[in-house]
Formats: sequence, C-alpha cells, structure tokens
Amino acid sequence: MKMAKETLQTLMANPRALLFLEPVDWKALGIPDYPEIIKSPMDFSTCMKKLEAHVYKDETEFCADMRLIFTNAKTYNQLGSHVYTLAEALSTQFERIWRRRSRAQLAQEKEELERVAEKRSLPTTAAAGSIISDKAQRTQKRKKYRTAWPLV
Repeated sequence: MKMAKETLQTLMANPRALLFLEPVDWKALGIPDYPEIIKSPMDFSTCMKKLEAHVYKDETEFCADMRLIFTNAKTYNQLGSHVYTLAEALSTQFERIWRRRSRAQLAQEKEELERVAEKRSLPTTAAAGSIISDKAQRTQKRKKYRTAWPLV
C-alpha cells in the first residue's frame, strides 16, 4: 500500500486538490440536497485515514475510493463547472500516476523474481548437459538388455 500512499500524497500536494482534501461540508455550503444525491461521500483525507488504519484490503479498494471522489464531484456539479473541471483534471492525473507506478512496481517485482531464481541452485548449461547425457546412457543400457522375443 506504499504505492497508494505515495500516489495520494502526490495528489494532495496539487494546488487544484484543495476542494477535495476534506469532506464536503454541505451545511456550511448551503447545499441541502448533497446527501440525497451523493450516497457515498469520499475525500482525500478520508482515504488517507483509511490507508493509515489499514482498512483497505488491497489497492483495488483504494482505487475505487479515489475514483469515487471524482465521480461524486462530477455527479453533483454540472459539466463545465469549476469543480467538475478540477475533478476531471485530478482524475486524469491520478490514473496517469497510478498506471506509471503500477508498471514500475511490476517491473520491480519481475526483477525480484529473477534475482530469486538466480539465487536458487538451478543447473547450469554444463550441469544440465551432464544430467541429460546420464539419462541417455541409462536409456541405452535398458535397450541393450532388452531382447527381441521371437514370435512362435
């Protein structure tokens, strides 16, 4: 979940993320219909608290909450509005960062697996050759002792 925390911190540092840092205070903003329209509110600070409390089982749950933030903003606000535009921009930034970090993590895991495979005592080509030649010799001995039974 280190990758999730780093991604969230990067987004929170973006000046455009100001409106998404804390839960929407719909009473103070005078938007009483907000809880009727947005059934599952989400924001960056709630995501960070869930990360720190180890609530997320995996990164898929984290991504779902991040996408929920932007979906909520685009659901409640009209297309072309300031909040809608910010949500689109941050959503694009999140997806770009997440893809890049996911690729980097996959590459790192692949390298780690290759290092583990190298550490194991895998036969070298010379050793593998001797194993194969031993097997071939045993097979030839078996063939030598087989006799062709005459059909009577």
